[in-house]
Order: sequence, then structure tokens, then C-alpha cells
Amino acid sequence: MMRIGVVLALLAGSAEICRADGGPPIPGVQSAFVTIRIITNHNHPDYLFILGPDHREYPAHFIEVAPDKPFTVPNTYFHVADVVIVRRSSLKPGQTAEEIYNDRTIPGRKQYSLTLRESVPVWYGREYVVSYRIQKASIDDQLELVQTTVSPLWQCSVVGIFGPLAIILGGLWLVRKRRRR
Repeated sequence: MMRIGVVLALLAGSAEICRADGGPPIPGVQSAFVTIRIITNHNHPDYLFILGPDHREYPAHFIEVAPDKPFTVPNTYFHVADVVIVRRSSLKPGQTAEEIYNDRTIPGRKQYSLTLRESVPVWYGREYVVSYRIQKASIDDQLELVQTTVSPLWQCSVVGIFGPLAIILGGLWLVRKRRRR
């Protein structure tokens, strides 16, 4: 009966660590400001890239991304930055960035919402750079935006999995050791 109590106490103590889907406040996790960096390995003259408005200060505008010139989304955006990728041949002549951003009927138009707040471990810092790469999609002939930076929360996942496992195995080892006496 004592063993069952010890195992239940260990499981109850590690339940908070095992909680996977909870948002902050989780001990050891903080919110960080994200700087988004968009890179490409090739020039894409057949496409336009648009950064959507931030609903406070910046209107939608065209951005230029080249292999030697990555684009950085300013950290002054509120919570989300929208990036629109559209083929030039799908556009009407003279359309502004705002018109293209608001027109959801353009064929082949792709929009990506990039978050500017991220949960990171407390040892990671308050600033976090997330890199995205523009590349050809594997399904169609369009371009896509792919995140290349791995989230630092994988470190918390490793601790969340192996921490309770170490406690349980340590408890089993102690029980086994005491039984032999």
C-alpha cells in the first residue's frame, strides 16, 4: 500500500510538468518579442511580396526579398504580421499593395500570418529571431513561406518528458534497493 502511495505522489507531483498544451504562465516559460527575418536563395521576379498593415501605423506595402537582401519585419507590429505572396501575372495593372492585400480572389494568392509573440524558456532571453525562407512549393508551382528556425520550446518538452521519467525511475530504483535489504 505504501508503494502505491509513493507512486501516486510522484505522478501527482510531476503532473504540472507533463502538461503540454497549457499557455503561460508555466514555470520556466516567458513571452518574448519576435523579430521575423525572411530570406530566399533565388530571385523571384515573377512574384510580388506584400507586408500587410499593422492596423496602427504602417499601411500594406511591397517588400523586396533577394538572396543578398533578407527582409526583416519591424518589431513595431502589434501581434501578427501578414505576408502575401502573389504572382505578377495574376494582377491587374496599377494595383496598389493595399488593393492586392484586401483582394482575396486573386488566383494563386497565398497569405501567411506570422506571430510576433512567442513563448520561450526563461533562459532564452526576451528577444527571439524567427527565420522564414521563400521556396518553391512541392505540390504546385507556387512559392511558399517555410519557417526554418526551430522553436526553443523543444528544450522544455525534453525536460517535461525526461524529468518525470527520471523521478519515476528513481523511485522504482529506491523501492528495489530497499526491498533487497
